[in-house]
Amino acid sequence: DTVNTASRMESNGFPMAIHVSEPTKVLLADSEEGWVEYGRRQIKGKGEMTTYLAKVGAWQDAIKVRDAQNVSRTKSDLGIGIGSPAAPTPATTPVSSTNPAFLSAFEHTPVER
Repeated sequence: DTVNTASRMESNGFPMAIHVSEPTKVLLADSEEGWVEYGRRQIKGKGEMTTYLAKVGAWQDAIKVRDAQNVSRTKSDLGIGIGSPAAPTPATTPVSSTNPAFLSAFEHTPVER
């Protein structure tokens, strides 16, 4: 179960960000200031889970994606933009560096190594 959950966090995660489940966050939390709740997400094979991002790396970019998706869903719920495709959701479209919804949510800057 641990390996499956870790795999799901990675496949539903974000480039250069640490994305964890609630039990993992509880085990690793030194303080509440080091984590931000991403929110409830539908995780394949696990159901709906509350997930968190460590406040390191590109966590702020992931929050921008979440906020952009929430705005798109709200507009869709209100009937704004009827006739256009619905906003992608994590349950149907994992957010990743190859997902156009992720790339369009903010300007992608390559990381030099």
